[in-house]
Amino acid sequence: MSPIEGAGSGSSSYIDQLKELQQKQLKENGQEKVSGQTDLKQEDFLSLLTQQLAQQDPFKPVSNDR
Repeated sequence: MSPIEGAGSGSSSYIDQLKELQQKQLKENGQEKVSGQTDLKQEDFLSLLTQQLAQQDPFKPVSNDR
């Protein structure tokens, strides 16, 4: 899985990288994090879905093994 450009190091999970990028954008816009959770938008969901499908083994679609 390739890292998100402009977010953290490559050792973070994809969701952690999305959260870091969103926090960075909020701080740049003068907004601060209000709660302990961040909202994922439709674009974020579709990006995660396509990444998951790209990494999925088509012969074992429900397997958790790599």
